Amino acid sequence: MKYKKFSDRLRQARLDSNLTQEAVCQVINKSPNYMSKIESGKKRIPMDIFIKLLKIYKKPPEYFFTNLNEE
Repeated sequence: MKYKKFSDRLRQARLDSNLTQEAVCQVINKSPNYMSKIESGKKRIPMDIFIKLLKIYKKPPEYFFTNLNEE
């Protein structure tokens, strides 16, 4: 459940930045399918990609980790 909330926040951060999966994937040099799997919780995100997304989305790490235990 925690990872699902985390992946939902990744998706929301992308949408808040008005970016498509395709646009993000061009920057991180991955396929849109790759990002889709991460945002759906089917694939875990490597730390190097997460750091790139923090910069792209202009969000602090806390945005993704705060209150993950709350329902």
